[in-house]
This record gives sequence, C-alpha cells and structure tokens, in this order.
Amino acid sequence: MGVEAARIGERYDQLIETSEEQRRYLPEDRARAGCVVTIGEDGEFEIYAGLIERSPGDTDTADIGDDDVGSKDRVQSPPASPSPEQVARKDCGYSQSLIDDLKAHRQQITRAHLAGNFDVAFDLALYTLCADLLARRSRHGSLSLRASETYLRSSLKDLRNTPADRLLEACKRSLPRTWLALPDSQRFTALAALPAEEKQRLFAWCVAAMLEPQLGFEDKSDAALELAGERLAIPFADYWRPTAANYWGRVKKAHALEVAGDVLGPRWAKDHADDKKTTLATALEAAFDAIKQAGTIGLDPTAREKAAEWLPVGMPYAGVGDGSDSECGWAEDDTELEDDEAEVPGDDAADLPAFLGDEELAA
Repeated sequence: MGVEAARIGERYDQLIETSEEQRRYLPEDRARAGCVVTIGEDGEFEIYAGLIERSPGDTDTADIGDDDVGSKDRVQSPPASPSPEQVARKDCGYSQSLIDDLKAHRQQITRAHLAGNFDVAFDLALYTLCADLLARRSRHGSLSLRASETYLRSSLKDLRNTPADRLLEACKRSLPRTWLALPDSQRFTALAALPAEEKQRLFAWCVAAMLEPQLGFEDKSDAALELAGERLAIPFADYWRPTAANYWGRVKKAHALEVAGDVLGPRWAKDHADDKKTTLATALEAAFDAIKQAGTIGLDPTAREKAAEWLPVGMPYAGVGDGSDSECGWAEDDTELEDDEAEVPGDDAADLPAFLGDEELAA
C-alpha cells in the first residue's frame, strides 16, 4: 500500500509540474492581472498569482490557463449580489421558522386548488416524471413522486380549520372511493372502469397530496411549480392574512413600517413609528384585515383595498388572477362538512371565501 501511495504521489507531482510548464497567460489577461502576497499559517510568504478582476462582461469565473490545478492561480471575483432570499432574510428579518410557516400555508392553499385542476396537476406530474426519467435530472423538484403524502407543518399549529383546510376536506369527500373497498384482484379493473372525469379528480388529488412546500423567492425554489401556480390563479388573500402572531410580530419593525408606509401611507407609518413592536403588530393586523379594518382610522378606500390584498413577497404566484376557475368545483350531495368539522374560530362566514359558503357546499 505504501509503495502504491508513493507512486501516486510521484505521478501527482509530475502532473503539477507539467501543468505549470504549460500554463500560458493571454496578453489581455496580463494587462489586468495581479497577485496577492501574504503570510501563511507557517509564517512563510505566500504568493497568489494570476488574479484577474472580474469585469461586467464576464459570466463566470475560471482559472487562467488550460488546467484547473492549484488554488493559488484561481481567478478571484468579488462577492455576488445577494439573492432575493438573502435580501428578505436580512431586510425583513425573516427567520427560518417564519419562512417555514409561510411555506406551509402556501403549500396548503396551493394544494387545495391543485386538487381541483386536472390540467395543471397532469402537466406538473408529467413534467416531473420526464425530467427525472428522460433528462436524468437529480435535483429536488416540486413533487415527491413516491406516492407518499407530504405533510403540512406549521410551528404555530394554525393549519387546522383554515379556509384551505375546509376546501381540501370538501374535495377529498367528493372523491370516488368505493372501488378501494374491493378485493385486490378487482380494484384495478374497477378503477379502469371509472368515468374519465372521476379519474381526473383522483389524479389531481393525488398529485396535490405530494406537493412540496416552497416560497417564490427561495434560492432553491422549483420554477415548474411557480409556473403551475400561476395557472391556478389562486386568490391568496382570501385564504391567508398577516396577523400579529403569524407575521407582523415576527419580522423587523423597520420592515413592518416600510410596508405600512407603502400600503397605508406615510402619515400612518409616521403616527405609529414610536409604537412598541407588539402594539404596531396589533395595529397592522387590524389594518390589513378586510373585516377588522372598520376600527382603523384615517384610511382612504384605496389604502383599505391595497391592505386587504397585500401579501408577503414569495407568497402569491406571479400573475395571479381571481382564481375563479381553480376552485374545487365538483362537490357532491354528500360532501357537506359536519358541523363540528366546519367550525372556524371567529366569524365563520367572514373568514371563508365566497365559494366555501354553506350554499355552495350544500350544492
């Protein structure tokens, strides 16, 4: 083993020597090249040569020369501009816990609409399958296609009895499931005999159940899901509003005041600039809720409308519409929720979107 290691070491030294001898610098590179002289950990001088300042036209960093051998000759470039995720974390004060909770609500709301849209669900699943099996793409995608449900988790435990939760429950109860009670030898035949519309409902629900959570500004967000979400045209403001507990009390005060100034007006932000954070969070919760706005003084109709529709960056999908064609539209006679399951804290009728009213569910 020692003999072989010695041979490998000798060969490595030969490769390094050959690489250094063949290294060539272009005249234009020499004109803007430099070096860094420093003292290493052993107290000896170290020279990092072949450093080139990155120009605006450069699209990538690369070593000067033909080989990627030796870090001392590696081109050094200035730090890249911060990503949208880094900006949100720094400027708004987004903690990982807050990001995870926002992702969970976005995931639940998207799942509720994806479960009712076969076309988008089919395209998203087909894209994921083709990317994995044909393009051999190994990166994390928007679906977990292992027939395993991705569970919804929030640190505040506030995903139960939300409008999206009730919509999901209504969709689930409408699914054709009598074939599942048959013996194994008969299930596939029974499923194959279902009408196309019922198969589509089952397919959309299953795809929605595998949906992975993400926010639009995250560095590793999946572009396919963002584009699919645009097609769903989800009215997020009908499902989630920022409160003192789930948002305003968990972000930087400077960010909260900045949003208030942009949405509610500079005068409102100035009047509350000296508020304690808890007081400011409570005031913002009332101002940004369409139902609680009645107690907010000094807001004109435009500001009230903007506040009632405002959402954090990365929560809605780009180009969202009114969501009129993306809700679960196939509730059957037996899909009305039980009274104890339909209870939502506060004013039920006010908390739910129009399409989740009792008349719609009963229909």
